[in-house]
Amino acid sequence: MNKKRDILKRHSRISGLLAVSVCLMLAGCFGPKEPPRYLDEGEGHLVRLDRVDPAEQYDHPAEIALETIQAVLNSIVVRHEVSFLNRLLTRQKEIRGAAFTPEEAALLAERLKRALAIATPGERAAFFLTSRKNSMTTLITSGVAYVKEKEIHLIFGNDRTAISNEHRPHIPRENPLYSFEPGSFKILPQSHQRKLSGEGRRVEAIAVDFAALVSPTPEPSASEDEKPALSSEGAPLEAQLRLLKKLREEDLITEEEYKEKKSELLKTLK
Repeated sequence: MNKKRDILKRHSRISGLLAVSVCLMLAGCFGPKEPPRYLDEGEGHLVRLDRVDPAEQYDHPAEIALETIQAVLNSIVVRHEVSFLNRLLTRQKEIRGAAFTPEEAALLAERLKRALAIATPGERAAFFLTSRKNSMTTLITSGVAYVKEKEIHLIFGNDRTAISNEHRPHIPRENPLYSFEPGSFKILPQSHQRKLSGEGRRVEAIAVDFAALVSPTPEPSASEDEKPALSSEGAPLEAQLRLLKKLREEDLITEEEYKEKKSELLKTLK
């Protein structure tokens, strides 16, 4: 009898522990999450900071020049598939162009700069841009941005995706990566850009080396075969001597080359 009572107590204790564990799991999954930090919202834009999985750690806060962020946004090129009906009318299979208009890039760059400068390593900047295509349709561009390993990463859920104005008030702003029309566009990598994989088939992601993008490309040094000509055909002797002297002063020719060519030029004097 006592043995049976002990077994029942043990089962009761185990059941209680399981119940507590389940409650904790449910609280973690469905309990209140830390709300996003809203930074700026206007008629056609919204920028905020969203918390991400603790496993994700970004290089935030990040101080990046406004001109650099704007150059990054202006460098994104996308390809949009053309609907079958429009193909019949325009005979175009696709349309390629900038992901953002110059006005959108300027507006978004200023707000992303502020967002990335105050973001924690566990936050990324979410953005929504909307504009009227016509009286019936609104265009939406949405995604997230963050800095990682000296690159600005941009993940797009939408790029100029057309939605009916009837549905505009119901845009699910809790998820900037929700795609209204999956597969309708592709990002085309340009210089200093690389596509990101593993972000899901419904989104497009790109990483931009922003330092390389804005750094001027150094001019290659002239090789032996590419050295400037020591004289110009038909140029006066005085001009040729000046050019020769300048080349020597700038170490583009050696002292021996200078003396040899100068001697040849002086022999032409009459």
